[in-house]
Amino acid sequence: SHKASPENVKALQPKRCLSTLSKHSRGSVKTKAESVVFDKNLLESQAKTKEFEISKLRMELQRHKGKDSSSEAGTPEGNSEIERTPSQSGDIQVLVGELREKNGRFQRELATLREENQALKQKLLTLESSTTLLTSSSKHSVNGVFPENTTSDAVNGSHLKTSASSSGSDTKGSPLPSSESSEFEKIPSRSDSVSSSIKSVVPSGAMKELSVESLTDRIQKMEESHHSTAEELQATLQELADQQQVVQELTAENERLAEEKGLLQTSLQQQRERVELLAQQNESLLQRLREQAQCNEAEASRASRVAELEQRLAEQVESSRFEREKLVDIQQQLTGSLRALEMENQEAQIAVKSLKEEVELLQGHLESEKVAKDEAVRKTEEQRLATEALRAESANLKAQVEVERQKIAELKAVQSASDNTELQSLLKAAHEERDKLELSCTELRQELQQVRSKT
Repeated sequence: SHKASPENVKALQPKRCLSTLSKHSRGSVKTKAESVVFDKNLLESQAKTKEFEISKLRMELQRHKGKDSSSEAGTPEGNSEIERTPSQSGDIQVLVGELREKNGRFQRELATLREENQALKQKLLTLESSTTLLTSSSKHSVNGVFPENTTSDAVNGSHLKTSASSSGSDTKGSPLPSSESSEFEKIPSRSDSVSSSIKSVVPSGAMKELSVESLTDRIQKMEESHHSTAEELQATLQELADQQQVVQELTAENERLAEEKGLLQTSLQQQRERVELLAQQNESLLQRLREQAQCNEAEASRASRVAELEQRLAEQVESSRFEREKLVDIQQQLTGSLRALEMENQEAQIAVKSLKEEVELLQGHLESEKVAKDEAVRKTEEQRLATEALRAESANLKAQVEVERQKIAELKAVQSASDNTELQSLLKAAHEERDKLELSCTELRQELQQVRSKT
């Protein structure tokens, strides 16, 4: 009924901010609840899929165990295994890879939930501080008019709350501190204190300018807006508590899934080892089957080859008979040549023996020749010494001959003076002595020549 004054507009601005904050908070909480429900449904579907895969693997394992037991009872050896196809082992590897991928995805989602939980705690603390600022700013309003800085602080607080609620919609929920709930529960009492403080602070001069009805109307509107804001914040708090419970349940579910994943990994490891053992046994069985098939083929082809081998054997026997006759002839020839060689060998041995005897005789002759040579060398040395003595004696004889010649010359010179007969006798004696000396000199020369020829 009253017209809106500038003071009323300024007074309504914090209410609008709080209503906007409550709307954003409610919308963000609803979005967050929807996302949590969707994530829960997704996790449930994944858990069902995992359980189905586990049951499928267990059925395959039981089926293969049954086949293994039946094959062990049917074979005489009792240790042969059913051959596993490569496609089955490939399917198991694919399932193992999918389970590992899902495990990694669950781990990442769990880490994301923890990070968002911490961020939501921080944003709730910021929301509490901004709410406290709004409450304190509302206490300092006078005559329903807020100062400019208070209005701007309220607007900033509403923006901060809106951002906190919008960012919290992306999280999975977080535990709410008890201090925050107590703070939000105190909001109605604070609004009452604000109205009472406004009534007490308003001066008497201002009451004269403004009507009591407009002031009461403003106060009632402010109280209603504060009450609605407190109720909305209380509902938001309850929704956050519900979301926290949902997050706790999801965390427990994730832990259970992690335990199941560990059990699955253990069972898959055992199945992988079993598969490797079965593959090795299948390889050995295949090798045995190949060897058996080769033996069967060899036995089948052996019957057809027996006749051919018998025919070849007959031909070989016939040819071997001719070859045997040829070999007998060759053996006889070789026997004759062997006997001739033995005779030659005996003759050669006799010749060698005679040659050895001759060698021994020659060695004896050689020894005797060496002794004779040594004796000849000794005699040669003696003859050389004798030759030297003969040479000295020959030189002496030559000197005597020269002396005798001189004597003869003297005698010839004296011949004319002495008696002719006496001179002739002396001359004859000198000639005889000269002939003897020449004869002895000739003999010595011959001996020397013989000695030289021997040496």
